[in-house]
This record gives sequence, structure tokens and C-alpha cells, in this order.
Amino acid sequence: MWRNETGTAGRPEQEGRLRCRLLGPFSRNRFSRTNTTPYVHRPALVAVIIVVFLLGSSGDASAQPASPSRTELGGWVARTLSGGSVLGSLPGGRLDLLGLRYARRLIPTGEQAASRFDGPSLTYTADLIPVARLHIPKDATPDLFFLGKNPQERALSTTGVGAYPLGLRVTFRSRERVRPFIAGHTGGLYFSDPVPDLRGRRFNFAVGIGVGVRVALPHRLSLTLGYRYHHLSNGFRGSINPGLDANLLYLVVGTGL
Repeated sequence: MWRNETGTAGRPEQEGRLRCRLLGPFSRNRFSRTNTTPYVHRPALVAVIIVVFLLGSSGDASAQPASPSRTELGGWVARTLSGGSVLGSLPGGRLDLLGLRYARRLIPTGEQAASRFDGPSLTYTADLIPVARLHIPKDATPDLFFLGKNPQERALSTTGVGAYPLGLRVTFRSRERVRPFIAGHTGGLYFSDPVPDLRGRRFNFAVGIGVGVRVALPHRLSLTLGYRYHHLSNGFRGSINPGLDANLLYLVVGTGL
């Protein structure tokens, strides 16, 4: 033990400097909110977890029966990749959805599945949407054909609920672990505000069509990644009906009953 000119112990100070040299960048500030080190993006972290889970279960999934259950329940989330203009004329809009799904396989029937049916399968789907978020930017005003005397140029951010009671999915290679499909649905969404402004309506019809792949997992679980072209409009029930098209990417996690 030695002392400096002020009479205080010098060894603790020396040990503190040595600790700083050893720790280097792993100081407690690394995990503070003021740290400039970027955090791992949540979507990338979720993707890594999903990939690890799939790789870990690949051996068991291959042993799963092709059609373990005719009925399936699931939850899904959909995000807008970009806008579209096939049917709608509101550019730059975003539609994000959170849904619950009921699915019932129509073809093959139980007897056909037991006889090792090897053709495409047909499934009925119905979706309940407890959360729908819609954003239309300020500059996405309807074209001149729809404009009134006093068009409102303001952004719209609103929430709503809805359902897609009628949906069909055709799945190919139904006895394989990875199964491509095409699917479509129709239904409606009810928002807190008229869409796209006061000249529109709160209730809007919805229709979508797309493709994707389903991956069979152990314990009757399945993972679905799909693309859907989604159209939203009030069916000419309002003063204007520009419509909103969106390219959606969605992820479904389901379980057989």
C-alpha cells in the first residue's frame, strides 16, 4: 500500500485504471440509451430466430403426415411493402393488419387423405382482423376525375377492425414439407375515420389475391410466408371512391386441431 500527496490510497485508483484498460469497449455505457452503437434491428432478430427454429426442426418435420388435420387455427401479421395502382388511385398509402385465421380443408376429404391423395388441396379460410392501421400521405389526393370544389389535402392516419369471411387457398405438393400455394379473399374493414377524407366512407370493401409457401413443422404447427395484392375501396358508396392498392407481405403461424 502506498499513498499519494493528499494522503489517500493510490492502489484503488490504479486498479480502476487497469479495469478500464481491460474492459475497453465493454463498459456499462454500451447498453445505455446514449450509446452510439446501433442496436440489432428487431425484424432481423425475428428472422434469425425463425431460421434457427426451422433448421432445428427439419429432421422431425419430414416425419409429419402430409395432412395431420383438416382444421387449423392461426395468427398472422401483414405489412405494406409498397403501394399499387392496378385498381386504386391513392399512391403511397400504407395498410398494416393483425389477424386471426380459421382454415378448413375441403379437398382432400378425410377418406381421400387416408388413401394418399396426391393432388392439389383446396382450403376454405376466414379471417378476423382486430387491428387495422391505415395511413394516406398528404400528397396522395384523388385525381382530377374525383376532385370536388373544395378538396381536402391532409394526411390521414386511422385505425379499424374487419373480417375476411370468404377465402380460398389452393396448395400444391401437399405431401411435401414446403408447399407453394395461391390464395384469395374478400371482406371488409371499418375505420374510425372516413377514407380517404370526409367524402369517403368508414366502411370499405377489401379483396386480395396472392401466392406464398407453407412450411410443415413438428407438433402440427405450420409457418406461412406469403405475398398479397390488396385492394380497398368503398364500392362507390361515397362522393369519391379512389381506392387504395397495397403490396402486402404477411406471416402466419398456425396449429392443427
